[in-house]
Formats: sequence, C-alpha cells, structure tokens
Amino acid sequence: MGASASKTTSDVEDASPYLVVGLGNPGPKYSDNRHNVGFMAIDAFASHHGLDFKGLQKSCHVARGVVHGSKVLLAKPMTFMNNSGVGIGLGLRLAPRLSLALRAARCARLTGGGVAADEVL
Repeated sequence: MGASASKTTSDVEDASPYLVVGLGNPGPKYSDNRHNVGFMAIDAFASHHGLDFKGLQKSCHVARGVVHGSKVLLAKPMTFMNNSGVGIGLGLRLAPRLSLALRAARCARLTGGGVAADEVL
C-alpha cells in the first residue's frame, strides 16, 4: 500500500491489530516507579487517541481501537517486570493471528547492559 493510499473499512476489519504492550509493575505502590514507564507511555498513547482500558482480559488491562486507520490492541500485563515475558505472552494470546506472524519474525538481542539493565528488546 503506497503512502498516498488509504485503508478502507474492510481493510481495517480484516487486518490483524498492531499489538502494543506496556510493561510495568501492577499496583499503586509502583505507580511512579521507573519500571512503570511502559505503563505511563501506553496510558499517554491511549489517552491521546481516545482509547480506554476496560476490564481485565487474560491478566492484561486491554484497550482496542483504530489509530490512523490501523487496528491497535494495547495491553498492560498485570505481571511484574521480572515476569515481563509472561506478560508479553498474555498479550499475544489476545491477538492469535498476530502471534503467528511474530513467531516467524526475527528478534534482535542487545547485550552489554549492567546488572540492572534489560538485555532483550
């Protein structure tokens, strides 16, 4: 699809959503913690685009909508940062067609961070 082409309603309905997972630690005790920047960023994105997190689905707070003509699925896993892989897995289960596409994708591993650094992006 070229830069000047626009998506039709059926394109949006049939397309797999973009999955955006914001990581953090659940609960008010951690709300202003540096590890919650993922929650803060996804909350700001949702607010900017008029999306609301409604309820809990598969242990994730979820918001769904259309942003700039593309379906999006926003997920905030209620797992702690130490279990962020579990949280991302929960988000993928909410969008099974997306999960299949990501299994075929290559992932890059960045190393060299300190003890407290996250090593995988």
